[in-house]
Amino acid sequence: MNLFAVSFFGHRQVDDPFLIERQLESIIRELLLTKEYVEFLVGRDGEFDQLVSSTVRRCKDHESARCTSLTFVLFFSERKNMNKKKRIAILLAVIIVVAVGIIIAVTSHQKKEMDFDEFADRFEKSAEEVLGEDVRKVSKTELAATLTYGDQNDKDNNIYYRILKTTFYEGDPEEITGLHTEALGLLFPVDSMDSCEEMMIQDWPGALYKKDDTAFLCWTYSPEVTYVLEYSPSKLDDSEIIKMAESAEPVK
Repeated sequence: MNLFAVSFFGHRQVDDPFLIERQLESIIRELLLTKEYVEFLVGRDGEFDQLVSSTVRRCKDHESARCTSLTFVLFFSERKNMNKKKRIAILLAVIIVVAVGIIIAVTSHQKKEMDFDEFADRFEKSAEEVLGEDVRKVSKTELAATLTYGDQNDKDNNIYYRILKTTFYEGDPEEITGLHTEALGLLFPVDSMDSCEEMMIQDWPGALYKKDDTAFLCWTYSPEVTYVLEYSPSKLDDSEIIKMAESAEPVK
């Protein structure tokens, strides 16, 4: 299988998210339809990154794309007192490393089949050479599974039960003491939602986010596992979805 690796770059703050989403959707759908396997490498340090991850996830569902994956690639500085110039230098180095990784991926795709483990290993070694000891790979969040409930002929009436799993590297899972909002960035831009109602789902911290006619009921079972129920509030009552979440057994 030929693997095609893709990464996106954008601003931390986005003035017109709906315009950006439409442009991203066009690009992502074309990739899903024309490539054998697409690996999307996405950061989570701003509104653009969140738009990319949510658009990839939405297009995957719409196109029923199985041969694709969405992975967070995140590096953070461990030095809290790093000055501004050094932060800028590290950011530029990260961009260079990612660009080199994309070039390697595209070249390999064109010439021969590429082993993704080999690509990831090459990417990580390049990062260490360029960035030295100032940065560490903190964590990676992946969409582990999506369970769909509802009518196949009426997708607006569907409920999507999504399971997010986070692997911690240099990061400390004990720092996640409530709802794991960073993990939620894989599905939707948390800071750009219309509303957020905090609540408890059984004994776990949760929240109900809404944007237009899409709602996300989320709760964190552990630092490594977060659950999300996505639905249309105009079709399904919030109270019924909350009852569904309250009765759900954790999927490990």
